[in-house]
Amino acid sequence: MIIFPTFIILVTVLGAFLPLPIVLIIVGTILYFHCKFLLYAITLGIPTLILLTCWKVYSYQKVSRGVLCVLYGALPLACSVVFAMHNVGLQAALFTGFWFVSPLLFYLGFIKRSIIWASVAHSFIMHAVGSVLWLYSVPTTPGFWYGLIPLVILERLVIACAMVITYLGIQYIMKNFKLFKFAAILYKALYTD
Repeated sequence: MIIFPTFIILVTVLGAFLPLPIVLIIVGTILYFHCKFLLYAITLGIPTLILLTCWKVYSYQKVSRGVLCVLYGALPLACSVVFAMHNVGLQAALFTGFWFVSPLLFYLGFIKRSIIWASVAHSFIMHAVGSVLWLYSVPTTPGFWYGLIPLVILERLVIACAMVITYLGIQYIMKNFKLFKFAAILYKALYTD
């Protein structure tokens, strides 16, 4: 059960280091596997794609402020509104408080300063999208959502820590192994802006 989420974290963080064509192949693969497993077919891999997008945007140096505002600010806030538009979601609107973490970290400038804060923000953005999809796909009760609050805190922190460790591990491997140094030089030669 833990293998698939670990794979998702590894692949999405790897997206920060890979060229766009390879990322698109990864996206197709993720969508394929999400649709193969019934449990993951509920969200269709969309939260994973959002996480991959977050890491890709995070890795670019020249990203417009508008794109960042949409990804880190508007998306989680829109998820809060869409969640509250549902009958059960309105009764459990307190659950959406988690999703204000990402806009807050973005507007205070923490995301670009620290990989830790970026991972926390990415984790909550993924959570917002997945929760909205789950709410509209699976019959639930307000008690279900309130019961998840303690679990969400722990889950998101564990996922953020896993993303930090994965990101730093990939960064270390790419800096210290010759094959990856060659790949990085080739990548810079082919894909420089």
